[in-house]
Amino acid sequence: MNYENHYHQHVQYRQHTVEHALAETGYHGLLIHSGRPMPYFADDQYAPFRSTPHFAAWLPARGPGHCLVLRTGQRPRLLHYAAADYWYEPSALDPSFWGAEFDIHEVDSPGALRRALPDTDGFAFIGADEAVARAWGIVTEAVNDNTVRAHLDWGRGTKTAYEIACIEVATERAALAHTAAANEFMDGASELEIHQAYLRALGDTDRDLPYDNIVALDTHAAVLHYQNKRQHRDGALLLIDAGASASGYACDITRTHLRDSATGMASLHAALERLQQTLCAQLQPGISFVDVHRQAHRLAAELLCELELLSCSAQQAFDNGYTRPFLPHGLGHLLGVQVHDVGGHQHSANGAIGAPPAEYPALRLTRCLAPGMVLTIEPGIYVIDQLLQPFRESGNSAFAWPAIDRLRPYGGVRIEDNVVITPSGHRNITREYLA
Repeated sequence: MNYENHYHQHVQYRQHTVEHALAETGYHGLLIHSGRPMPYFADDQYAPFRSTPHFAAWLPARGPGHCLVLRTGQRPRLLHYAAADYWYEPSALDPSFWGAEFDIHEVDSPGALRRALPDTDGFAFIGADEAVARAWGIVTEAVNDNTVRAHLDWGRGTKTAYEIACIEVATERAALAHTAAANEFMDGASELEIHQAYLRALGDTDRDLPYDNIVALDTHAAVLHYQNKRQHRDGALLLIDAGASASGYACDITRTHLRDSATGMASLHAALERLQQTLCAQLQPGISFVDVHRQAHRLAAELLCELELLSCSAQQAFDNGYTRPFLPHGLGHLLGVQVHDVGGHQHSANGAIGAPPAEYPALRLTRCLAPGMVLTIEPGIYVIDQLLQPFRESGNSAFAWPAIDRLRPYGGVRIEDNVVITPSGHRNITREYLA
């Protein structure tokens, strides 16, 4: 699990991806900017900084203002920006295992960085700060050129051994924190206290997390991206969707925990666990993720009928879309330096898009699976009044409303693992560290 040993090969792969993009688009080189702090509107405070994902996919140097200079056949160059500033601590340069792969040039002002750049004529630019690109002489059409981005995004769709090892390290960290959070829940803690226990076990602050933790007790579990973390205690059900990072790479794990008072949820939880593992077992190269998603709904139809939440046949439930209000989100997504990593709808390096089916608009991944892809498998079953209400108001007799209503106080169940596709099948990274 030592990701440092795989870094040289990772940089070679990134360089190959860039060189292919340059050859296809005719640019002489590429500048990737790490980003700039983003101020809140009408305020002198800034949102937490995150590097441009295309920059973070190259190296784990954090902080705004850095720039990668990339050209065909040339060693990658890092212009590392550390402002001479007594208000804020500049981002420290800790090249450790990765520094040997770059020519590193330290600069302490925007002017010094501009002088350190090569002639930018014929260069493309990737980054959020388009004003910087213009100041560097980049022509408008070369700023975040869609074709260049499509090639880079396609290359990020499959992960190097370095990236997979980083996600594994993040998973090992998150597994310990999930265990601590579950123990806190069993002791009757509030959502906020459970979240704080997670952070303590991780040794991180909120800003270090790859995404805002979802820590939902009882009915809050029916809010798919619940964030409020309230103070009420002694919940019967906890849904926790929480990750961790390693060298900028994320894991994304969801578990649902029950106390004895969660009457009626044990059967649903056990059934969803079996469903989730059945779906994971099907993963292999060459299969369409859209087909896996459809299979999730077929299995969800069987589950809902077996638990007598629907009173029709499983085939009728699937054909009529009765599973969709219970499972309204996509089955999974690509994972990397972004939690919802890029390229999930992309079907070629040139940027051809495969849109999700009309009946499953929230599906974030429509590609055929390939070795090296890292993705989530996260089925859920929820009682969401907003989605069920049209069926209730129409008097649809296929829905067993008394049984559904008995589950309403507990919100819902979701189980999420992170899986890497291998040449012969798959590897469930999450289950190696967390049951």
